[in-house]
Amino acid sequence: MVVHCTDKRILVNERMKHFEETLPAALFVRVHKSWIINKAYLAYIEGNTISLTDGKSVPIGKTYRGEVEEKLL
Repeated sequence: MVVHCTDKRILVNERMKHFEETLPAALFVRVHKSWIINKAYLAYIEGNTISLTDGKSVPIGKTYRGEVEEKLL
C-alpha cells in the first residue's frame, strides 16, 4: 500500500483496516476501500467524488457513502 503525504509517497506493508483503526477518527475518514483521507485536506465534495486541496480527486465508495455524509457533511 502507498501512503501519500504532502511531499512524498511511502510504501508500507500494512492493511487499510490497520490504518482505519489506528488513525484518529477526528482527523481521518475512510471514503473508499482504497482511500482514507485527512479531513484537513478536503476541498469539496461533488457527487461521488472528493476533491482534495492538492488537486487530487478521490472516489467515494458506495459502502462508505453514509460514513462520509455523517462525518464530512
